Amino acid sequence: VLLRWLLPRAKLNRGIRILVPIAWLAAIAAGLYGAYVPKVVHYRVHIDKPLAQPIKIALVSDTHLGRFIGAHHLRELQTILKREHADVLLLAGDVMDDVPTVYRKQHMAKLMSGLKTPLGQYAVLGNHDNYGGEQAGIVKDLQAAGFTTLRDEHITVNQQFVLVGRRDKVENRHSAKEVIP
Repeated sequence: VLLRWLLPRAKLNRGIRILVPIAWLAAIAAGLYGAYVPKVVHYRVHIDKPLAQPIKIALVSDTHLGRFIGAHHLRELQTILKREHADVLLLAGDVMDDVPTVYRKQHMAKLMSGLKTPLGQYAVLGNHDNYGGEQAGIVKDLQAAGFTTLRDEHITVNQQFVLVGRRDKVENRHSAKEVIP
């Protein structure tokens, strides 16, 4: 509507043919930048429960490990975890890019196993982890790499705090036939 108001009809078609591809490329570029340049953000959360010492939680989401994101990114994550001295690592869904085929072919499990924190590594599955009926395999891959997956479960960590992990709402639709422990 804005283009129609700004441009005469003849120029409108030309403007759309130019602006739409530019906008599409800009969106793709922004997405790639976000995927390939990790952003570390620090938050300080105060709670009423006394702790012997503060806990540093590394929360990572949407890794989408697969064809485009892999070994280099996992090595970078290892570096960040060490630099930040994280006490616990939480993977908040979309760990794999739909199916773990590339993850397995490129032997990313060894690098995932290197993502160690003193209080453990925990994960929940996201919507991308639920496509292709691979939930059970992804859970096994994560467990083999030293992660505890939480799926409508909770766990007390180091007798200090409780983590609760929920199943993604997509999982019920995509895995009705599959029963996952």
